[in-house]
Amino acid sequence: MDKLKSLFAMGWVLCLALLSSCESAEGYPDSDFSVVGTWRYHIPPVEGGAPIDRYLYNADGVITFTSDKRFCFTLYTGQGEVKGCGQYKEDDTGIWLIYDRYRSIAHDAHELGMLGITGDSNFEIMAFGWGWDDQLTGVADEVRNDYMRVHTGRATEYFRIDEQPYEEVVEPYRPDPEGDFYYMTHDGMSLLELPEKLQ
Repeated sequence: MDKLKSLFAMGWVLCLALLSSCESAEGYPDSDFSVVGTWRYHIPPVEGGAPIDRYLYNADGVITFTSDKRFCFTLYTGQGEVKGCGQYKEDDTGIWLIYDRYRSIAHDAHELGMLGITGDSNFEIMAFGWGWDDQLTGVADEVRNDYMRVHTGRATEYFRIDEQPYEEVVEPYRPDPEGDFYYMTHDGMSLLELPEKLQ
């Protein structure tokens, strides 16, 4: 009887250890996780302040990642589709999007006497950060093969859908067809604003 009790106790301790190890690593993807494929997400409406006129709110988006470290996204807006693309890299903190196509746009704009962002770091943005627990953010990160809840960016939840093809297309956001246009990040923030003449 004592042997049975000790075996039961050891089994219980082992189960608790496994559960606690799973809990502590909930926010990080396991070794089988791959971001490759297409994910849908939603950019939230304005909350707690005035909208920034060059940002997108309350819009749906999809983002596709390829196995050769490329990404492209489409945002569905009242002014048509907004598209962008680039490269991505992964590390133990999440996924970084590198808007390399925007770098050449900024360079060309600067050569034409327009204001353009310069410096490589401006085109590299932490888009999917994971590993935060609910004590820091109120909501724990969660990374699974079909779902991601992350603490970075304006869009925090991503759902895997059927894979869509990679498109190397850039379509800026044009709130006014006759006015300025904006090159957007995947979560609806303006990364480049053109044209803006230098004084």
